Amino acid sequence: MVIWVCAIPLPLASHASVFFYVSPTGDDRNPGTETAPFRSIARAQTAVRPLTDTMTSDITVVLRGGLYQLADTVRFDHRDSGMNGFQVIYRSFSGEHAALSGGHRITGWATAQNGLFLANVGPNRFRQLYVNGVRATRARTPNMPDFFRLLRWDEGTQRIVIAPNSIASWSNLPSVEMVIMKQWTQNNLRVESFLEREEGLFIQLREPDRTKAFLGHLSLRLDAQSYFFENAFEFLDSSGEWYLQTSTEEVFYRAREGEDLSQAMIITPHLEQLLEVRGTAGKPVHHLSFIGLTFEYAGWMEPTEEGFVVSQADAIYQGTTSSAGRVAVAVAFAHVHHIQFERNTLQHLGGTGLVLHTGITDVQVIGNRFRDLSGSGIVIDSLLETRPLDPRLVCQNILIANNLITDIGLDYRSSVGIFAGFVSNTNIEHNDIHDAPYTGISVGWGWTDKDTLLGPNRIIGNRIFRVMTTMADGAGIYTLSKQSGTTIQDNYIYDLFRSPWAGNAPISAIYLDEGSAGITVANNVLERVPLGIFLHRASENTIVNTVGTYEERNGSRNNTFHLEPGHSLDAVRLRAGLEPSFRDLHSHD
Repeated sequence: MVIWVCAIPLPLASHASVFFYVSPTGDDRNPGTETAPFRSIARAQTAVRPLTDTMTSDITVVLRGGLYQLADTVRFDHRDSGMNGFQVIYRSFSGEHAALSGGHRITGWATAQNGLFLANVGPNRFRQLYVNGVRATRARTPNMPDFFRLLRWDEGTQRIVIAPNSIASWSNLPSVEMVIMKQWTQNNLRVESFLEREEGLFIQLREPDRTKAFLGHLSLRLDAQSYFFENAFEFLDSSGEWYLQTSTEEVFYRAREGEDLSQAMIITPHLEQLLEVRGTAGKPVHHLSFIGLTFEYAGWMEPTEEGFVVSQADAIYQGTTSSAGRVAVAVAFAHVHHIQFERNTLQHLGGTGLVLHTGITDVQVIGNRFRDLSGSGIVIDSLLETRPLDPRLVCQNILIANNLITDIGLDYRSSVGIFAGFVSNTNIEHNDIHDAPYTGISVGWGWTDKDTLLGPNRIIGNRIFRVMTTMADGAGIYTLSKQSGTTIQDNYIYDLFRSPWAGNAPISAIYLDEGSAGITVANNVLERVPLGIFLHRASENTIVNTVGTYEERNGSRNNTFHLEPGHSLDAVRLRAGLEPSFRDLHSHD
C-alpha cells in the first residue's frame, strides 16, 4: 500500500484541554490516554458524548498513525456535536498518518494459464482492484486508451447495432458491460444476447439497463459513438488488467513488469461508505472537525446490479426513474453546520469522494487532496430541489478552498471535479483541478431562467487544466440557470483538448448554459482551449477582461463584453490555484 504523507502542521491548541487518543494497537478497555489509547473511533465517541454539554474548551480525539481497517461505516450524529461554541475534533497525531480503509487485502496468489495469476476471493464482489496503491484496469477491449465505434441505435427494437463479428464466444456474456460515451453522459450496459445480421450485430441489453439507455434525449443516441467492452476473461490480454470470475470466486490478474504478487499489497474495496456525518433537520450535527486523516478504498456495486446511466454530471437513473440517484460517496455529510473538513486525503475510491448532501450551512472544506477516484471529487447539494419546502434543507454559506483534485472520473467519466446544485453563498476558491474526463467546476441545476435558491456564488482564483479529456459538452467552469450575483473571476483555465473519442458538442473554458443569467465573468485567463466562452440560452451576463473566442447560441441575449485597461494576465496566472500555505499538496501530485 502506498501511503501519501505531507507535513501537516497540527499543533495542539492551547485552549483544548480535553484529549483522547486512539491507536490501531490500542485497546478499547484502556482509558484513551496517550500512553494507553483506545483502539476504535467508536470507543472514542462514547467517551466524548457525555462531556459535550458542559464543554468549556475543544475536545480533541487524536488518531495515532497506522491503518484503521473498517468493518463498517464510521457514523456520527447530533450526539457527537460540539457545544457551547467549542469544537469536537478528530485528527491525526502531528507528524503521523492515520488511514481509514474500507479495503480488503487479497492474498494466496497462484500462477494460472497464459502468464496469469489467480486468487480465491470468496463471496467478495468488487469493481476496483489496486496493486501497491496503483489502480489496475478491469479487463476491457480494446485496451486503453482506444475505443470502438458503434454503428447506430435501433430505436424500434431498442437494440444497439455494432459492426458484424464484434462479439466472440465470450464465456460469460451476461457479465460483460458495454461502456458508451454519449456526449456528456456515460452508459455501462450489461449485455443479454446478440443477433448477427448482414447489416450489423444487434445487441440486446439486460433490464433495467435497456430501458434506462433509451430514456431521455434522442439526441444523445448518435451514430458512431465511442464504446468499449469490459469485464470478460477473454479481455485479459494486457499487463495490469484483472477479471473477477464470480462463478468460481476467483480473481485473475496479469502482473505488470516487476510485480511480485507474493509480496504485493493487493486491495479491493469491501465498504461503500467510510464516513457518514448525518443529523436531521431538527437535530443537525454541528461544531465537528476532521483534520489530517486519510480515507481510502471504498467501492460501489450498483452498476454491476442494474447498469449505469447518467442524466448529467453524476446524477443517475436508478431503476427506470430519471435522475433518481447519485454515484455512491465515500464521505458524506447531511444536516450539518459549523463543520470543518481540512487537510484530509481521499484516494483509491470506487465512487465520489465527498458529498455535502442537504441541510448544509457554514461548512468549510479546505486543503484536502482528492486523487484516484472513480467518480467526482466534491458534490454539494445532491437533493437537487429548486426550492425545498423546508428551509432547513438548503445548502448555503459553504467554503470549498485550496483543494487539490486530480485523476477523477476514472470509471464514471461524466463526473465533475466540484459539482454544486441549488446552492447559495458558496465560495469555490483557489482549488487546483486537473486530469479529469469532464467538467472541472459545475455550479447550478434546473435549466431555468426563473429565480431559485441559486446565487450569489463565487468561483474565484481556481486553476483548471487537462479537463474534458474524454467527454464533450462541458468546460473548465460550467453553469446552469439564473444565479444573480454569481461571480467567475481570476480563474486560470488552460490546456483543454478535444479527445478524438468525444462527441461533437462544444468544449470551452467557460460555459454558461441553459438559463444562466446574472453572472459576472471577470479577469479570467483562458489559454489553449477549443473555445473561450460559450453562451447557450444564457442572457444578461457580463464578461469583463476575459479575453478569448466566444460564441452565443440558441437565444442568448443582452450579454455584455468589456475590456478595461491595466488588467494583468500574469498576475492571474501567478495567483490562481492553491495559495502558498497549501502548495505542499503538490508534493505528491
